[in-house]
Amino acid sequence: MLEEKIAALKEKAIENGVFTATLMPTKDIIVGDWVLQKCEFGCGKYGNCFTCPPFTPEPSETSETMGKYKRALLIEYKGLHDVMQWKKIQEDMHKLERSAFLSGFPKALAYVCGGCKLCGGPCPAEGLEEPKKSDLKKCRKRMVARPSMEACGIDVYNTVRNAGLELNFVQDKESSFNSYCLLLLD
Repeated sequence: MLEEKIAALKEKAIENGVFTATLMPTKDIIVGDWVLQKCEFGCGKYGNCFTCPPFTPEPSETSETMGKYKRALLIEYKGLHDVMQWKKIQEDMHKLERSAFLSGFPKALAYVCGGCKLCGGPCPAEGLEEPKKSDLKKCRKRMVARPSMEACGIDVYNTVRNAGLELNFVQDKESSFNSYCLLLLD
């Protein structure tokens, strides 16, 4: 029965444009403090988006969450050319999370890729002088918005490799790229 539910979720994901949906144990999901430092010192969304740090769970919280699950689906989108494609991916991951919930995975929880693109405009998080997690209630798409893997301290590169997939570094802005999301199941 469990295998059938997981197979149905994989099929649904692939129908929505996913290249692969790989079942993996959560013990193979790598979390590290250094990942948030890459966000803080390398990304313009840091502190300017409710799905990015400092509004997201700390790596220690993410590790604790992973310990409460046994398996997850690693979702791979291949051949992307524009980060604006993340909006559809973020919407699709919310739908997949809901499908998992309705099919008997009450703890289903999605992590998406990259910075949030749901509003299409400036996030209300921009310009907050002293951002705090309680500001999350100002998110205009809170029911759909999910943090990215990296925003919660998940080492995407090593997690993808642990799932048996190959991850190549994007060399320039003209190159296509792959993006990865995660759906925690149980």
